[in-house]
Amino acid sequence: MNIDLLERDAKLRLIGGRSHYNSLRKQKALLRRERVVGLLDTYGWSHGAQRRIASELQVSPSTVSRDFAYLRKRSHVCPTCGTLTLRTPRNEGG
Repeated sequence: MNIDLLERDAKLRLIGGRSHYNSLRKQKALLRRERVVGLLDTYGWSHGAQRRIASELQVSPSTVSRDFAYLRKRSHVCPTCGTLTLRTPRNEGG
């Protein structure tokens, strides 16, 4: 019985550790995407922008490519000024 409690405790600590690690990864990705949006104001969506942004953020170009895809799905370009605007629950759907 004592061994079962130790195994259960070890499993719970492992699950808690993974949960904490994954929440840190999500937070880090959110902060990086905010910086990508800011750098898009500088570089735009032009050819080579992903590589320049990746270099500036010191991440892989693949990471920035995934961030671009994420942002494209969750944003729209303002028709009057051309800036990227992330959708919020209030303005989603159109």
